[in-house]
Amino acid sequence: MGNMKNLFFLSLSLIWCLSCNKKESNEYHDLSPGVDSIEIKSSSYTIPLNGSGIAFLSAFNNLGDDITGSTTFYVNSQKLALNEFIPAAPGTYFIEGKFHDLSSAPIEISVEPPLNKKVLIESFTSRTCGFCPWIGARLDSLDKANANVISYSIHGQDELEINETYPLQELLAVYSRPSVRVNRGYVRNFDAPIEIQELLDSVGFYLSFQPKLEIAIESEINQSNLSVKVFGKYHENISENIFLTCLIAEDSMITQDQYNYFNGYPWTFCPFASLPFYLPDYVNHNVLRKVISNTHGDPITPVPFEKGVVQEMGNYTFTIPDGMDVKQTKIIAIVHRTQAGIESSTVLNSQLAGAGNQVGFSE
Repeated sequence: MGNMKNLFFLSLSLIWCLSCNKKESNEYHDLSPGVDSIEIKSSSYTIPLNGSGIAFLSAFNNLGDDITGSTTFYVNSQKLALNEFIPAAPGTYFIEGKFHDLSSAPIEISVEPPLNKKVLIESFTSRTCGFCPWIGARLDSLDKANANVISYSIHGQDELEINETYPLQELLAVYSRPSVRVNRGYVRNFDAPIEIQELLDSVGFYLSFQPKLEIAIESEINQSNLSVKVFGKYHENISENIFLTCLIAEDSMITQDQYNYFNGYPWTFCPFASLPFYLPDYVNHNVLRKVISNTHGDPITPVPFEKGVVQEMGNYTFTIPDGMDVKQTKIIAIVHRTQAGIESSTVLNSQLAGAGNQVGFSE
């Protein structure tokens, strides 16, 4: 009887082992015919340690199929829960992926102290845009809370419209207000109760990788003339054509009778619901007053690359008109690629300085 019992459990063990082997065999043969290797990639191979730095990992088989969702990623042999690497310390990290029984060659990611990078937010607005005050208030709050954000507003169909308004609308594919462009590559026409998280996520994404260059601004006021010089410090070789757009904005400009479509809404969470339809003494943040470069940007002459090399990118003179508050006047410099669409970002970096002030590369 004991022998029969032992034979029974031995048979079960053999069946279990065969099942395991069969499962492993099936797992191997689940690979598509011709798949014999995988490759992993990162959204960035140099990450700033600034709280936003993150590498998004992806995987592909040798046939070019995206297998990210079925791949397990390891950082210095430690398994990641997701396909995201968020560093906690500077250093060099090696990441590999495993898909079934295939392993990728490791890729190397360097985590470095952050270079100075700014995220540019361009808000198209109008006094007659009743949805604009709420998004404007949120952009103002973000601008004040985050030193890495530069935001300014472009008015149309009101007294603050300028000659460059419509060329910029055409350039950035703006068809309604409010419209917001983040680094000229993020499209969202914000209406009614907007979800601010998408905007915060976009800012975080652009801060998640190091800039190819940093920007400094020198400016001087001589009577009514404002002279501006813009410099770039290169950290990577840039082979594509790049351009400099330089503009003048004025902060805290007051307009009367700003439309407020939220007037009377039964929303306790909306700060504008209890305010009148026509908002008196409405304060506008960093209003575009003049583009002192070409509206589409001036070409930057290429220089032989050497890490840290500094180049003067542009030199401009602006005549300050009567009535402009010099203390509230700002210079914004944007270095970008050719704007052929808004499907992806074209901005390499941007910088802001008060009129008559100097702002260095690390500021």
